[in-house]
Amino acid sequence: AACNCCGIQGKLDFFGMSLLIDPWGDVLAEGGETDTVISADFDLAKMHAFREQIPCFNDRRPEIYGRLD
Repeated sequence: AACNCCGIQGKLDFFGMSLLIDPWGDVLAEGGETDTVISADFDLAKMHAFREQIPCFNDRRPEIYGRLD
């Protein structure tokens, strides 16, 4: 997911255009330039296939980082 504010906040102008993207880069849902809630169905089988082909979590070391409070 990629999210962004939209509208003007102080001196900053945010353009919105949030996205929900699956592991293969396919866009599942898009937000516009106004406040909105986006949602999409997520295919768990597709996610598991991705993790088998590209084992990006194999090198994680959760024992070296803790909870953020």
